[in-house]
Amino acid sequence: MTLAPPYNEEAEQAVLGAMLTNVSAVPVALDRLSATDFYLGKHGDVFAAVEKLWGQHREIDATIVAAALPDEKDYVHLLSDSCLVATNVGEYARIVHDLAQRRLLLRTGQEIAQLAHSEDDIKALVDRAEQKVFSISPSRHDKPQQAQELLAEILMEQDEGVPADSVPTGFKGVDELLGGLHPCSLVIIGARPGIGKTSFALAIAKNVAKLGRVLFFSLEMGRTDLAERLGCSLSSVNLRHVREHNLHPDERARLTKAMSEVELMDLIFDDEPGQTLHSVRGAARRAASKKPLALVVVDYLQLMRLGQRTESRYVEVSAMSRELKNLARQIKCPVIALSRLNRESESHFSDGRPKLSNLRESGSIEQDADAVMLLSWPKDDKRTVIVDVAKNRHGPLGEVRLNWTPQYTRFHDQ
Repeated sequence: MTLAPPYNEEAEQAVLGAMLTNVSAVPVALDRLSATDFYLGKHGDVFAAVEKLWGQHREIDATIVAAALPDEKDYVHLLSDSCLVATNVGEYARIVHDLAQRRLLLRTGQEIAQLAHSEDDIKALVDRAEQKVFSISPSRHDKPQQAQELLAEILMEQDEGVPADSVPTGFKGVDELLGGLHPCSLVIIGARPGIGKTSFALAIAKNVAKLGRVLFFSLEMGRTDLAERLGCSLSSVNLRHVREHNLHPDERARLTKAMSEVELMDLIFDDEPGQTLHSVRGAARRAASKKPLALVVVDYLQLMRLGQRTESRYVEVSAMSRELKNLARQIKCPVIALSRLNRESESHFSDGRPKLSNLRESGSIEQDADAVMLLSWPKDDKRTVIVDVAKNRHGPLGEVRLNWTPQYTRFHDQ
């Protein structure tokens, strides 16, 4: 037996009747509903007509709306005459919107059921199904806003002392340039192998994890390796001693003490082999639905796969960088993606310093990123790492020098 789509004709009529008889009800309804929320097509037409007139700063009443809908003239007047209590328009709108969400849920379930019959890769199908589910919001999506409204909100936050919504990296010079890591931003950390880009990203993740949840996707290194690096950087214990199970008594004591510091962090490692964009995106969305994320790290971009066929690796990497930027906007937190640089950055024809053009396999990485940090060593100094902020949408460009202690895999300010 097929169930009828859920709707409430009286609630839809009550919303429209309130809008036609009380002008103060119009912005309330427009803020909570759209024409597609109405199950009956003629109700959606009336709502759309009122919305258009309101946008033109026209007067609203049954006669004016009826003139805009000559085919529904008699029905518009009927709606006006049958209005219940106009001041209850918010409650009427809630009922209409909730039922619209239920119909969307029903339709989405049918679409997901159809996906099961597709011959596409199962991970890609699960990702598409998750996207459909997460697109169902219990409240309306953010509407476009007038510039003056946005500026007024900014000024109000300034007056009320609302703290900035960026999170610090924990490195003074980097934070002075970037202004911290901003929500919805994609940050690229690029370096040749062996420079320490994973350790640098882990150091940032460690600092941010003291403030909120961090999800660290490792496509190259196992979670145990990451935990070892984290512990050594906190305790000043030689990484080689940990790996060889050859800790001195004082090193074991320091590593044990570091445990108390790690317990204060909300840091999650995901090292599942063969990660694709679909699996990373799905895991991040699921995590964000349980608790807001402060940061997502992907280590590293060129080891990830799109999960579908493309004409070239260049196109695949371009699509992944673009989708990571979209992910940052969807879950409203910064995403750091590590990237290898091509060999030209080490060429004797160059000065040995990496450039944005050295980002491997795709120029679109530079375009999609809000900030790009390129790591390198000064000549004959492997204890210092230069962090070159080569792109920054939120502030100036510049270089920061950090001390690097390889046996502890630790970065710190000079």
